[in-house]
Amino acid sequence: YKFYNEFNKLIYIGRSKHIRILIEQHLKNDRTKKGAQMQPEISRIEYELTGSELIAALRESKLIKQNQPVYNRGLRKNKFPYGLFHYTDEIGYCRLFIGQTSKVSELPLLSFSSKKDGKNYLESVGEKQQLCKKLCDLHTTSSSCFEYSIKKCNGACIREELPKEYNARCLKFINELNFNNETFYIVDKGRNRGEKSLVLLEKGIIKGSGYAPYHFNRKPASKWDSFIELCVEDGDSKSIVKLFLDKDETHEIVHF
Repeated sequence: YKFYNEFNKLIYIGRSKHIRILIEQHLKNDRTKKGAQMQPEISRIEYELTGSELIAALRESKLIKQNQPVYNRGLRKNKFPYGLFHYTDEIGYCRLFIGQTSKVSELPLLSFSSKKDGKNYLESVGEKQQLCKKLCDLHTTSSSCFEYSIKKCNGACIREELPKEYNARCLKFINELNFNNETFYIVDKGRNRGEKSLVLLEKGIIKGSGYAPYHFNRKPASKWDSFIELCVEDGDSKSIVKLFLDKDETHEIVHF
């Protein structure tokens, strides 16, 4: 949904499963500083149905970046200002770190709303994938990491584990974040019973989204591109898709 002021300027963009309830709350909200400022400025309201939570989140992120609404101040530049990045050090080990997306030129593997969230995620992944916390920039030490002393690290931090062996696990994790470079559609609910929503990923990169009539699956998936409106992937959109796939169980994945 979108709020406009008397000069027809877009001042706020939001999304909700229950648009009417949330809009009513906005119109009555004079208890917060933001609400008290925005409420008297609202002159016109528009909304659009997406059917799919994923498409709603992607569209909200895109529109906020395009229009820079004054009351979406926190999301105008980046909903996820921290990212997970990787590089290969001078010895040949794959390194991971959490950094500010504004200070690193590469697109992040995954993005986070705070540095703490990123480090917590990397801590959790490091344990599952047996990644060295020193090489993940989580522990600062000139010798072995603590996990090595309790036999939870194979010794990449002191070159005991060879780069080839360590990098195999690290690159497997990176490929998973890049959706294993696979090409597939995420099929979800449409705006009504007569259609489905589609999000297209090609070789792990988000290419676009759209809607297809309910009988679309009579065609092979390779022919569904006519339903897709193309887009350019950014760090936020990748994280939105990743978070959706991790938590939602109602969608369908169709590879081709």
